[in-house]
Amino acid sequence: MNIQAHLRKIEWTQKWQLKINETKSTHITFTLWKETCPPVHINQANIPQTETVKYLGLHFYYSLTWREHVTKIRKRMDIKPQELT
Repeated sequence: MNIQAHLRKIEWTQKWQLKINETKSTHITFTLWKETCPPVHINQANIPQTETVKYLGLHFYYSLTWREHVTKIRKRMDIKPQELT
């Protein structure tokens, strides 16, 4: 079953009066292949595909390497000593 079919089955969100914010949503496919995923829609709004996503403070890259997370953390750490002076 594909991802779009699963997204149609989340009708419980309406029962519990939850609204999915399509403008803040993105989808990412974790794979080593360079194929693109078919478009995904929630409430007739197209959800953009990204190569990176931040979740619980971790930066995930589509190939599941630590490169993106380490780069972002290093960049943030380089800025902090400058702020103290």
